[in-house]
Amino acid sequence: MTFFNGSRLEELEQEEEQYIEFEIGETPYALPIGCIHEIIRVESITVYPNKRNDVIGVINLRGRIIPVISLRSKLRMDVKKHDRATRIIVLQDGDLFGLLEDRVNRVTSFDELQPPPGVSGQDGSVQIEAIGMSGGKLVHILQAARILRNGS
Repeated sequence: MTFFNGSRLEELEQEEEQYIEFEIGETPYALPIGCIHEIIRVESITVYPNKRNDVIGVINLRGRIIPVISLRSKLRMDVKKHDRATRIIVLQDGDLFGLLEDRVNRVTSFDELQPPPGVSGQDGSVQIEAIGMSGGKLVHILQAARILRNGS
């Protein structure tokens, strides 16, 4: 797990940045709203060969073919059948890519962010940038670039 210096944490807190909060299972996560292109319902995901383990397929987003990554796979959680609450968060980090989520909760901001504890695995599959508190729950703040870069 990568620890970031105190200046990055202070920068995150001072920006009063807004986040999209979503869930995988019962665990809340968030991404900075600035990296989100849009949020869409799950339609048809086309499976293709020779892909990373965490990529579940591709979608056609108004003529653009984009990969869809399963955060469940990156977290080594069991596959869950898509339901009415399942969404794809389309992220922009140079290229567009989709992140399949169980449900999107809301737009939020955090009064205080803390660095993550150093107790996570060292495989680099998902790196938590910070932890915030929302609605009495701890929320894991992710960074889009790290999700895309750290393939399974």
